[in-house]
Amino acid sequence: MASVEPTEFVWITDPASGKRTKKPARETTWRARYRDPSGGTRSKTFARKADAEQFLARNGTAIHEGDWTDPALRRTRFEEWSALWWKTTTKLSPSTRRGYERVLRLYIAPAFDGRAVGSITWIEVELFVGEQLKDGRSPKTVRHTTSVLSLIFKTAMRAKVIKENPASGHAVTVRRTKHMILNMEQVHRLVDNTDARFKAGVWVLVLAGLRTSELCGLRVCDVDLQRNTITIAEVQMWVTGELVVKGPKSDSGNRVIPLPEWLIAELVAVMEARSAQLRRPIEPTDRIFVSKNGVAMTDNRVWKIIDRAQTKAKLPRFRPYDLRHSHASLLIELGAHPKAISERMGHSEIGVTMNVYGHLFEGAQRQLTDRLNELVDREKPICNDIAPSRQNLINPK
Repeated sequence: MASVEPTEFVWITDPASGKRTKKPARETTWRARYRDPSGGTRSKTFARKADAEQFLARNGTAIHEGDWTDPALRRTRFEEWSALWWKTTTKLSPSTRRGYERVLRLYIAPAFDGRAVGSITWIEVELFVGEQLKDGRSPKTVRHTTSVLSLIFKTAMRAKVIKENPASGHAVTVRRTKHMILNMEQVHRLVDNTDARFKAGVWVLVLAGLRTSELCGLRVCDVDLQRNTITIAEVQMWVTGELVVKGPKSDSGNRVIPLPEWLIAELVAVMEARSAQLRRPIEPTDRIFVSKNGVAMTDNRVWKIIDRAQTKAKLPRFRPYDLRHSHASLLIELGAHPKAISERMGHSEIGVTMNVYGHLFEGAQRQLTDRLNELVDREKPICNDIAPSRQNLINPK
């Protein structure tokens, strides 16, 4: 039961009866007592009785509506809470955790460690965002940093530590990066200048749109010689000095991609060369692409191979990931449906495809307009009498 009582009393004696009565002292403070949702006894002291009663009323409503937060937990220091949040990220991929750990260590901790988690306000986070931009951080980095901070506070909200997330609702505009899109002539120049052992790998990146980590994860058993397909089932990468092998980043990342017959033949040639190097038949779980010394291939190694090739080919500078963008551009140019592109790229949903590659559809829109215009021209004898002239549209008079 909730109650309000004074912290100090005075005893008053009735002269007639001699009976003693306890009454609140004149300068007393007032203690509000209540039970929290778990049944524990809580109290808070106020200077005035009215303030204590109002507190109990508000607190009772919050408990009844499930909106109550623990005052003691609100005083938890930010670094203690972020360490607790970090334990909840173990289910995430190593690369994602690596990115989270970096921004937490470099940007978030220096700004908020030592503060009570419940004392951090929205305006403080907004000022933090502004300072990060002022210090020269890229908008993309600042947005990612703010997102990680928001995840920490969101966990605190769900744990009933705070009522609102002070890191939500901060707009950081990120300009779309212009990716290098290679045309087919440039792709041929790139492949021609690539180490012979990895030419097939570059073609897979271009014609299947794989991520470099997915290319490194390709196994012998992932190549279907009957259907001319490859299956994306594993990725391989370095994360903080450790070789990590895992499944794709999402369920949609597990996919089967058809390849031209000639490219399947080139992959077979790579596997045969690998078998000759090992002087034994290759195992189904062997990687298709490895380094010259047979060491596991990683995305960093792929970057070096492609960097040397583009230098020799005298191509504009681009990242290996831009070959994936080039693949998407080729599909759009061929008129592929966004859903088919999304499935081929291994995106979790079509919205991701449109967010990343929507701007590439602008050319497709022009092609559609031209085709519609051709349709109008073919039907011109039918609609010529009712079609207004261009001059009439510009000047109705």
